[in-house]
Amino acid sequence: MVFTIKQRVFIVECYAKHNLWERCAELFAQEFQTGRVLAKPPAIAAMQNLVAKLRETGSVANRNGNYPKRVRTPENISLVQESLEQSPTKSQRRLSV
Repeated sequence: MVFTIKQRVFIVECYAKHNLWERCAELFAQEFQTGRVLAKPPAIAAMQNLVAKLRETGSVANRNGNYPKRVRTPENISLVQESLEQSPTKSQRRLSV
């Protein structure tokens, strides 16, 4: 289940206040119910993971990928052009890797 930031904050605050996973699951179901139907409570492991994430990173938001940026330098462009001339049937994307 993917939680919104509001739901994540609720879970962490609830655990900080009550220190009981089961109680937090009950309160979550009541807080985020739709109409008369209670929301599905989160699994205890999911709540534990959120609290662990907060302790490790200081945030409950998803980690954004810190992928290396690809830079188009004149040197890289010339290397790709040379590779393309040597293997004209390969795609530019495959050659650039």
